[in-house]
Amino acid sequence: MRYKALPASVRSGARPRFEAAPDPAVQSHDRVSGWLQAAIVLALVPAILLPIVLAHAGAASLIITPSSTAPGTSVTVRGDGFAPNSRGTIRLDALKSSQTTYRADGAGTFRVAFQVPASTQLGAHTLSAINPSKGRGSSTTLASAELMVARQATVSPTPLPSAQATALASPSASAAMSATPSPTPAVSVQSSPSLTPTPTASPSAAPSTPGLPIRAAFYYPWFPEAWKQQGMDPFTHYHPTLGYYDGSSTTVIRSQIAAMQYAHISAGIASWWGIGTNTDQRIPLLLQAASGSGFRWAVYYEAEGWGNPSVAQITADLTYIAATLASNPSYLRIDGKFVVFVYGDAGDSCATADRWRLANTVGAYVVLKVFSGYRTCASQPNGWHQYGPAAATDSQPGYSFSISPGFFKANEAAPRLARDINRWYDDVRQMIASGAPFQLITTFNEWGEGTSVESATEWQSASGYGAFLDALHVNGVH
Repeated sequence: MRYKALPASVRSGARPRFEAAPDPAVQSHDRVSGWLQAAIVLALVPAILLPIVLAHAGAASLIITPSSTAPGTSVTVRGDGFAPNSRGTIRLDALKSSQTTYRADGAGTFRVAFQVPASTQLGAHTLSAINPSKGRGSSTTLASAELMVARQATVSPTPLPSAQATALASPSASAAMSATPSPTPAVSVQSSPSLTPTPTASPSAAPSTPGLPIRAAFYYPWFPEAWKQQGMDPFTHYHPTLGYYDGSSTTVIRSQIAAMQYAHISAGIASWWGIGTNTDQRIPLLLQAASGSGFRWAVYYEAEGWGNPSVAQITADLTYIAATLASNPSYLRIDGKFVVFVYGDAGDSCATADRWRLANTVGAYVVLKVFSGYRTCASQPNGWHQYGPAAATDSQPGYSFSISPGFFKANEAAPRLARDINRWYDDVRQMIASGAPFQLITTFNEWGEGTSVESATEWQSASGYGAFLDALHVNGVH
C-alpha cells in the first residue's frame, strides 16, 4: 500500500500555516474536555488494573495442612502470592455453603482455619481462594489445592518393634568380586524345576501375602516424563528393550511384573512423591496390573529425601496411603501392616526416627533409610535399608542386604560403578546367603542413573529378560 505524500512544508520541518487565529472559546472548551478525559481515565484505572492484578495473582498458591483429613475436622490453609491486603473466601469445591473468609496481609500472605463439614463425602476435594467481583454473581478463583477427605483408620497405635531376622544367616559367599569391568556375556539360562517362575494365579485366586525374607526391587513410575531431563532426550546411556515407554501403559506394567517375577522378585517399591503427583496417579495402575498375580507393591516415600516433613504431614500422608492405596489386595503387607519404605538425606538423625514414630498412628510397617548411629536411636521403626547404588553391595545385618548392577548417570562421562555381570552373579549369591529380611535390588528401572536391571539392548539375552534378571532367576548360580 502506498502512502499519500506530505506537503512540502511538513516534509521540510517548517511549521504549517493556519488560516485563522485560535478562538478563546474553543481553547476553554478544549481545557474542559481535557479535564473530563483525565477524570474518566482516573476513574477507569482500577477497572484497568484489576484484571492485571488478578492475572498476576494466578501465581498465588494455597498450602493445606494436613493435606488429608477426616470429615468434621479442621485444616489450616496458608495463602502466598496474593494481592496485598486483599480479601476473599476459601471454599470447598467452590460451594458458598462451605466457606470461610480470609484477608491477606501487606506481604500478600494469610493463614486461616477451614472446618471440613461432617457431611463431606470421602475422596478428593478442592479448596479454592475466591475473590468476589463487583459484578452480579461473578467471582474469580485465584488459587486452588487438593484436599483428600478420608475416614481415619481404626487401628490403635502400637509400639513399633525393630525388625528381626527371620532366617538364619548362612556363611557369606567366598567368591571374590571382580573390580574390573568386563564385556557383558550372553547368559544361557538353565531350566530347573525349582527355579521355574510361579504360574500366574487366576483373578479369582487369593494369593497369600509374601513373608520375610522377601526379594524386592526399587521401581520408578515416572515415565515418560523422566525420559527428558536437563536438556537430554532420552536421559539415559542405555536402550530399554521395551523402548522409551509410557509407565501408564497396562501392557508395559504387566510385562515388567512378569520380568520381576521371573527374577523371583516378589515386590516392587514404587517411588511416591506425594498426593496428586504423577507417581501417585500411576500407583493404582500398578496395583491393578498386579491383581491375581501374587506380586505386591509398596510406596517409596520420597519427601523425607528433600526436607523434614512435619509429624502432621507424615500422618496425613500415611492416612491417605492407608485409605487409597494400601486397601488394595496387591499392596504389600507384613504382619498385617501396610509397608512404607522411606527415602532419606544426609541430614537425617534419630530425630527423623522420632518424627516417624509419632506420626505413625495408622499402623504402617515403616522401613527407614539408614544414617550414622541409627541402631542407637530410642525410636526404632520396623526395618532399615540403605539406598546407595554407587556401591555394588550393602549389608545392614538383621535388616537388609542391597545389590546394584552399576551406576552410570546419563549426564556423566564415566560410571560410578561399572557393570560386571560376573560380579553381579557373586553379589546375588551374597544377598541370598545373608538371610536378610529385605533383599533389595537397586534398581529395576532407574534409567537416568543407569542402575536398571530391566532388559536393555546392552545386556539382552536369549530369555528375553536380560542378563541381570537371568542371574536373579538362577539365584546367582552359573
